[in-house]
Amino acid sequence: MLSRLKAFFLGQQPESDRIEVSKYNPSDIITRDVCVIGGGAAGTYAAVQLQRKGKSVVVVEKEARLGGQTTTYIDPDSNKPIEYGVTWFMDLPVVRDFFAQLGTRVTPSSFTYKLDYYDFRTGEQFPPISSAEDQRAALEKYHALMTAKYPFLRLGFYLPARVPEELLLPFGQFVRMHNMGSLLPSLGGLNFLGDWLRQPTIYVMKYLNMDFVTGLAQGFLKPENRNNSTVYDTALAKIGTNNVLLSHRVLAADRVADPMWTYLEVQEGTGENASKRLIRAQRIILAVPPLPTVLHGLDLSSQENDLFNQFQYTYCYTGVVKIPGLGSDICYVNRGSADPFAYPRVPNLFVLRPSDVPELFTVHFGSSTPLSEDQLKREIIGSIRSFRHITPEIRILGDHSPYQLRVPAEAIANGFYRDLNGLQGHRRTYYIGAAFESHNSPQIWELTAQILENELLPSLSK
Repeated sequence: MLSRLKAFFLGQQPESDRIEVSKYNPSDIITRDVCVIGGGAAGTYAAVQLQRKGKSVVVVEKEARLGGQTTTYIDPDSNKPIEYGVTWFMDLPVVRDFFAQLGTRVTPSSFTYKLDYYDFRTGEQFPPISSAEDQRAALEKYHALMTAKYPFLRLGFYLPARVPEELLLPFGQFVRMHNMGSLLPSLGGLNFLGDWLRQPTIYVMKYLNMDFVTGLAQGFLKPENRNNSTVYDTALAKIGTNNVLLSHRVLAADRVADPMWTYLEVQEGTGENASKRLIRAQRIILAVPPLPTVLHGLDLSSQENDLFNQFQYTYCYTGVVKIPGLGSDICYVNRGSADPFAYPRVPNLFVLRPSDVPELFTVHFGSSTPLSEDQLKREIIGSIRSFRHITPEIRILGDHSPYQLRVPAEAIANGFYRDLNGLQGHRRTYYIGAAFESHNSPQIWELTAQILENELLPSLSK
């Protein structure tokens, strides 16, 4: 007991909790400069860039593939890919550079569908809330305001000591204050953020950032084969299959006992067939949602726990459905007739987006609580039947939860992101991903490159 108390006050790990390195055979120990936990957009990009800088890496990913929220369904009839996760990439230098590193050719892509609005609970069709011209004007006003007043929001959450009060306002109030109500109909995709009109404005501005607005007007990029998942297949080959542990999870970690190394116990599979290995790395990159429930195998400090426990988030589900007879040139957006902002309250299906395959649509569903697969199916089928009286065929479903990690406005004002950014290097660990930027791959990649160059790589040279 006394040794545990001493370790606590000294910020150390109790002896009984430390990993026994001696119990591992040398053949089961992986030694690398950096261990990356998480093989989504952030982790995959970090691994490729570190290797380009001459550093050895190992990636630990709990799924059987890389790519995270990039999920692709291949229609068995047409063999065409349908993205039901990450859909497009902004046309930015970091995107073109990364794709060039992977030898992936790109092609322009844009959102050109007509939008129709319905209340998916009542089946009621909504008339256009504002004209296309008014929506464009409001979007331009929003872009100009963001560019002139808040350029620091472009990358990361590096906020001034005194956060501007209007960034802490609910976004619906911010829109009214600036007379930009015509903006709302064109932002149906923001329903991924949960109740975004009542969230602090800063989170909407991070998601609907300057580059995203430019992409809405000028177009986006996709791989030439229109299959986003092949980007990560190529990345896997480039990193090397011997450097990527798919279907593995972290069991335990020791980031403090050894002055030179961090240690991670990882396991593939469960039960009697489970195999364990030990990773020894100079530095760790956490590229997963920083939640205690996600990081349960990690030796979190009280500082990490205090910050990570403040996060709230949305449950986000996606999928592909077949709706016979439904035209493929219209995007159907849910509107809530009982809400002053016409916002559909969760749980709810938000968007039915057409794909390159006739009668196949992607669905985007949000909830404040987790749903079982059966519950999700019932909700999706009921929503579609409400306004089309057609029972859809559900082809595939995906779970992108936890989505949009956020904290209340008061926490932001009190320096939450100052303290969160201050964790970089804590216990020889560096943190990347959407919680530190937004759910936009290009911005995640750009911020990751900045953290690697300015913080992680210099620490390895000391």
